[in-house]
Amino acid sequence: MLSCGFNNEIGYDEEIMFVKNLTGFWIWQEYIRQLTEKNAKIDYVYLQNYALKNPFDGYFNCEDPVFMESGGMAAKIRDNCIGKKPESPE
Repeated sequence: MLSCGFNNEIGYDEEIMFVKNLTGFWIWQEYIRQLTEKNAKIDYVYLQNYALKNPFDGYFNCEDPVFMESGGMAAKIRDNCIGKKPESPE
């Protein structure tokens, strides 16, 4: 099952959970955390609306190991983007 991206994790009260981690969501969480540490008033809804109104012709591989560590997510996204570089909503 690991080859499909699923794994077992220990949850509340030592209950074993069968889960599939979503790497892209981790990146989103870290990006919002970084912005709120700078006192930005940004949340998931704001970013989603911003992305819908400001599309760009670029992409990045969210499975790249550089995204596994917290911190500096805006720079990591910008530096690893292939194609047009995204503008930050900061």
